Amino acid sequence: MSKHFRIAVLLASTLAAGSAYAAGEMPQMDPTWYANQLLWLVIIFGAFYFVVARHIAPSIGQVLATRAAAINDAILEAEQAKRMAEDTRKRFVSEGADARSKAADMIANTQAANSGEMNEALAKIDHDISRKLAQADVRIGEAKAKALSAIKDATASLAQVMASKLLGREIPLADAQKALQALSEKA
Repeated sequence: MSKHFRIAVLLASTLAAGSAYAAGEMPQMDPTWYANQLLWLVIIFGAFYFVVARHIAPSIGQVLATRAAAINDAILEAEQAKRMAEDTRKRFVSEGADARSKAADMIANTQAANSGEMNEALAKIDHDISRKLAQADVRIGEAKAKALSAIKDATASLAQVMASKLLGREIPLADAQKALQALSEKA
């Protein structure tokens, strides 16, 4: 087909569509315009797809990756604090067992030497063991409280960041801590 013929066909179809519109029909329902409408549909959806694929989806993916990294960091920090508390507890239990073992050895030696000195030494060793165990219990309690505090702080910080990201505004750390306290009281 020649270029002039195509132009003539296009003009004729435009005039026919204009006359159909003038006759009271809807121009978008005219089959001669379907190809043009489909072309623009493809162009517009292609443009939307490009914008979503190049700009919106990567930014959402970045936010999700940042959130997942923050959650994983908080979990790792909590696990590390838990391991430290367990190590401290095991060390104190081990020290208590060593102290008891040493005490048993001392008792056996003292008993052989003199029963009077043995009773005196036994009371002293029991007192030392009790004191060391009490100190160990205090240190274990402090280590446990410190670990729990670190976990609560990390959780509150994570909750603050997540709430700030989800709500789009800064959330005070005190509010995040109150919310976590309320949730822990319900559980």
